[in-house]
Amino acid sequence: MTNTGRFILVLTMFVCNAVILSGGSIDYLTQQSAGYVRILSRNAVVEEADAVNYNPAGTAMLPEGFYVQVNNHTVLKNYVIEATPPGGQDPVEYKSTEPTYFLPALFAVFKKQNFAVFGAFTVPAGGGMLSYDDGLYAMALLESGLQQSINPNYFARLSDGYLEGSSNYLAGTIGISYQFNKYFSAAVGGRYISAMNSYKGEGDFVVIDASSQTAVGITHRELDAEKRAAGFGGIIGVDVAVNEQLNIGLRYETVTPLEFQTETRTNDWNMLPTMESFNDGYKQRKDLPALLGLGVSYQFIPQLKGALGGNYYFISQADQGEDDYYDDDYDDGWEIQGGLEYRFTPQILASMGYQYTKVGGNEDTYNDFEYKLDAHVLGLGGRYSFPGGVDCTLGMIKVFYREGEGWGTYEGAVYNKDIWMFALGLQYKVI
Repeated sequence: MTNTGRFILVLTMFVCNAVILSGGSIDYLTQQSAGYVRILSRNAVVEEADAVNYNPAGTAMLPEGFYVQVNNHTVLKNYVIEATPPGGQDPVEYKSTEPTYFLPALFAVFKKQNFAVFGAFTVPAGGGMLSYDDGLYAMALLESGLQQSINPNYFARLSDGYLEGSSNYLAGTIGISYQFNKYFSAAVGGRYISAMNSYKGEGDFVVIDASSQTAVGITHRELDAEKRAAGFGGIIGVDVAVNEQLNIGLRYETVTPLEFQTETRTNDWNMLPTMESFNDGYKQRKDLPALLGLGVSYQFIPQLKGALGGNYYFISQADQGEDDYYDDDYDDGWEIQGGLEYRFTPQILASMGYQYTKVGGNEDTYNDFEYKLDAHVLGLGGRYSFPGGVDCTLGMIKVFYREGEGWGTYEGAVYNKDIWMFALGLQYKVI
């Protein structure tokens, strides 16, 4: 592939995946409730309505009643890329600090005798915006590649520009669960996802002749496009209450087929064959990978409970080959979790947790528009139960990302992220 083609191919990745927060997959968001944020291990939960997401079979273990839970997550993000632009000698920092104030999740469960019916509205992937007010290192690389197709001595310097992108996967889930006896329950459900990835940017470039270090021209580029897709996936789960202390939850989410179609308003690179994915009406597969989640909870004493769990993401299974979005250098992703919960009174409990995330990315997959970094995650929080069946949960997360370094086209680029998340959840039970 030519340098121009490589630069453009990398740029197309941004359309499909502009913003992902954190999770064990290059797509999935693990943080779907304040209950998860406060302990980081929920795959065996049977006490609250967010079991719909983490342990659907556990909804059949709830006491009879109608439960509604509303959550919101606020995410403070600092994305930093340090790289030396074409023709430069010193590295430059490119930053996005755009916060996500509203990232909701809604769960509902109706339990009667041995049956439970459940539903949810969530954002299982994406979840916000990135905004690089000074543009990106890759924009100068891209324009340099285009100019070198005219004259191999030319390169481009970004004099002014910006690039912003957003990614949101909105999902509706519905399902049923059944408690066969006091030890075993099972669930089946389905989830419909409507996804939209968009970005908008422009740049002013000075074209320079490397042999004379003189400016030979200026260019201006704009890009404004969206990609939309919709798909349906299945969910199954089982829950085993071994005894009053030990509970085990297991769930499997099937791959969700997603074929994105491009809607283009402006594409100043549309004359290039390698930019066909930006052409209006272009279609490209990017399935949401299948997921296998396992969790165990244990009540050590009446006041103290522990939880362990993990998720495995089948990224390679979602790879459809050369014509889809996925970089073949991605591996499957996984995460391990653990947490402790202590109840001070019948109304008050506090918790903390840890998670290690292995996303499946590596130096061969890092670029300015998508750099999925492995991370250590710490969470803490608590819950207060008010009279009348109302529970309030607060939680916070700090994500410690491992620094990434680019390779090949992006050799010398250093990638970092810093994320804080704050969550509030309210649950109401109609007795």
